[in-house]
Amino acid sequence: MDKLGLESPKTIEDAEAIVQAFIEKDPGENGEGKTVGFVCDPELSGECGYSSEYLMDIVFAANGAYPKQWIEDENGEVSYGSVLPQAKDALAKLKSMYERNILDQNFLLRTSVNNIELITKGLCGSFFGPWWAANNPLMEAIAANPDAVWEPFLIQTDDDGSTSYYSQNPTYKYVVVRKGYEHPEIACKIINGLFDYVRYDGTYNSEFEEYYQNNVDPTARPLAINVDYSYALTKCYHELTDVLSGKKEPEDLDLLEYSYYRSCKAYLDNTDSATPEEWAAYTSRITACSLLADAKTNKVESLYFDETETMGTQWWKLRQMEKEYYLQIVTGERDIDAFDEFVTKWYENGGETITQEVREAVR
Repeated sequence: MDKLGLESPKTIEDAEAIVQAFIEKDPGENGEGKTVGFVCDPELSGECGYSSEYLMDIVFAANGAYPKQWIEDENGEVSYGSVLPQAKDALAKLKSMYERNILDQNFLLRTSVNNIELITKGLCGSFFGPWWAANNPLMEAIAANPDAVWEPFLIQTDDDGSTSYYSQNPTYKYVVVRKGYEHPEIACKIINGLFDYVRYDGTYNSEFEEYYQNNVDPTARPLAINVDYSYALTKCYHELTDVLSGKKEPEDLDLLEYSYYRSCKAYLDNTDSATPEEWAAYTSRITACSLLADAKTNKVESLYFDETETMGTQWWKLRQMEKEYYLQIVTGERDIDAFDEFVTKWYENGGETITQEVREAVR
């Protein structure tokens, strides 16, 4: 961006222009035709769980669309976002991006590992991701190229400058214990140990501190689940900024925040020689979170996360149909008007019944 004199993006169109400039003017000197546009997960959009990287949710939101979410439509009824007219507008946008190479032309063939390789090798200079993208994949990208400068930007979706997003399911992961297991309480003890005793009992544990500082993947835990406050991210950000600004003492922090504080402080004390882990901690917990803290946002409520009776037999078929139509439209295999055909089929093959069941359930 600096080499090309480009300004920070505020809208989807700004982001498109930057990526197009990366591809056409090749500031990274990859060679003609080698720079890739936005990497993209074939799922296109997230579901009810925690948001992931390489999804196009922000593009959908910029068109007022929230696929895979049960939301309130313009008539005040609960409807499935994937079949609402706004989704058609968003697909037309993504189709245009694909036609102009702004979307990775081979995204249907990529795995998450492939996308990370494109980013770490400098072949992809921009992607959509959540606040923690600095930890994964960018910590690896910084390790591969310490001179790279990665910056987070919050893209606005609405004309008033705000960013709209759909709410998350607060309980979408579970720890399951086999029926008849002699000591089911062990699961509770592990969770208490990970999220209560070690973090809040006031005794700093060097191994857990190192775990947080090194951004160890959560799946490396004895139980791959996160149990925390719904406002944990905001709480951590304010705790860190209070200490870094001198309003609080480091000793006032719990273990998690204290671990991040030490990494952030190390980064600030010696930015030029900071480790990738220190850079990632500061960029995710301070730089990205400051954008969220200062942003004007609009939460669109997802209203249903359960499974209706008809979903039990028909939902997988409808989801498969949705994915096929969406991907075929974006990649040009089908015309944009095929969306209308998809909507008709969706309602005829169980969608109508499921919609009525969901509406009954949320009343």
